[in-house]
Amino acid sequence: ARFDTTLPRFDIMAALDRRPEGLRMSDLSRQLLVSNGNVTGVVQSLRADGLVEVRPVAGDRRASLVRLTASGRT
Repeated sequence: ARFDTTLPRFDIMAALDRRPEGLRMSDLSRQLLVSNGNVTGVVQSLRADGLVEVRPVAGDRRASLVRLTASGRT
């Protein structure tokens, strides 16, 4: 309540905080034991709020790397 967030958003941000270099969306999904679709929706919301950045993975057009932004770390 203090940070006005949901548990899924917090879980993703906590996982990313432990991996400053970022995680592929598929790895994030696997770590959190949720579907890729669930992760995608929450990551899109976090991205819109400026808390994460999503970048393509070199050499794999299907994969995306997610990392916390400075605001997300704060």
